[in-house]
Amino acid sequence: MRLMTTLLLIFASYVAVAADAHGAHSNEIPGMVKWQVINLAILGALLYKYARQPIADFFQQRQVDYIKQAEKSKVLFQEAEKEYADVKSRLENLNATASGSIEKAKKEAEDFRKQIVADALVAATRIRDEAQVTARIEGQKTTQKAKHEFVAQALATARQVLTTDIGGQDHQKLQSDFNQNIEAVSP
Repeated sequence: MRLMTTLLLIFASYVAVAADAHGAHSNEIPGMVKWQVINLAILGALLYKYARQPIADFFQQRQVDYIKQAEKSKVLFQEAEKEYADVKSRLENLNATASGSIEKAKKEAEDFRKQIVADALVAATRIRDEAQVTARIEGQKTTQKAKHEFVAQALATARQVLTTDIGGQDHQKLQSDFNQNIEAVSP
């Protein structure tokens, strides 16, 4: 209804302007202006009757969509504020504990270094002990081998001397001494 009143006022002003423009010569409204006003009134009435509800529905739907978007934006904004507060508190906590963490890391690194040095000393001691044992065993092997070689050489030399330098008389004396030694050992 308000639209109809607005349209009538617009038409009346249009007619008044047209009449003033033409009124200088006569008091009659020109026919062309009358038909334009009538066409405009019909157009306004048709628009009011058929386009009023779809236009109103369109703008009402847009209003509902905007309200939904605003609510979603409000929820997202609140979530973003919560996340911001959480990140800010975590950052403050990290900043507050940063020096403690650095000191803890330095202490752990120093303890780790000491452990590595201790392990290295134990390994060096073990290696030195193993080397000493190995050297002692190798020395014993070498001494044993030298004794065997010395005995073998002595036997070889004694055989040679006995076969070449000992005569029959020496041989009989040695056999009699051997027999006496065996009789003394046997009961």
